[in-house]
Amino acid sequence: MEVASKYGILDVKPSQWRGLRTWRYKLADAPGAYELVLWDQRRGALKPEKPVMTPYGEPAMLEFDEAVFLIRYYPHPSEPCFEDFSIEEQALRLSEIFENGSASFPAEGFEDRLSELHFNVGLMMLAAGVFHSAVRLSLMSQERFVSIAEEGVELLGKQLVEPGGMDRNVAGWQLSWKLFSKVAKVYVEQLGKPYAVVERVEPGRIWICRELGCVENESNDYLLRTLEVIFIPEKEDFVINAIEESLRKIEEEMGTRPPPSDEKLIPCIQVLWREGKELLRSEELAEMLM
Repeated sequence: MEVASKYGILDVKPSQWRGLRTWRYKLADAPGAYELVLWDQRRGALKPEKPVMTPYGEPAMLEFDEAVFLIRYYPHPSEPCFEDFSIEEQALRLSEIFENGSASFPAEGFEDRLSELHFNVGLMMLAAGVFHSAVRLSLMSQERFVSIAEEGVELLGKQLVEPGGMDRNVAGWQLSWKLFSKVAKVYVEQLGKPYAVVERVEPGRIWICRELGCVENESNDYLLRTLEVIFIPEKEDFVINAIEESLRKIEEEMGTRPPPSDEKLIPCIQVLWREGKELLRSEELAEMLM
């Protein structure tokens, strides 16, 4: 917390939701509150197409223990983005679950009344090398999460959303980035500047909802972004060579890929940052690397 507080993370407390571990965050520049839910744990591996040898003469396979987190944001009722959340989420935020709107987090004993869809604004992944020092920190979210209420939304006899209107229009990436960028700065301070940062952009989803449930459709109007930050604190040659081989593959694929048409967005992958090389740097990325 001593390091985290330098970057505006005021408090972190463990909790639980439906038997899953969670961590609750308060930030200096967010009126609402964040919660990370440990959604999945797995073992993954990076296998270069061209053989890269370890010091022991074996083909390198970089194995990672990966943890995937749901990112939840509980907006404060007074902040503008509160009304971007669904009518159901707004009602929950003002209910006894949050002590009628006065609590930042769900009150004890009421957490499980929230589903995995409520207040979800993105995903974060942390992958730590099993037999090497590489660490990957990733954020995945849409520019906006939009759901359409085909039948409208009515509450207490009042039509709150007209049939076919937007019930949810949440700036997922912006809200997720506010937390992720601070977590990433803590890693930069502890592990040094990243070796590489890779971005993937692809079509997102829009949700069409009726009383019986929602159907998701692909949409170019609301892009899905993934940003992966790769740290290599101990510069082992076989790790660097394996990462470099993967980055070269990305750049080669993008060099031979046709431009997207107006009708279909082809997933676009680009290397935004690479140690020792001048590459594209967005304002978001520049702020994180400072």
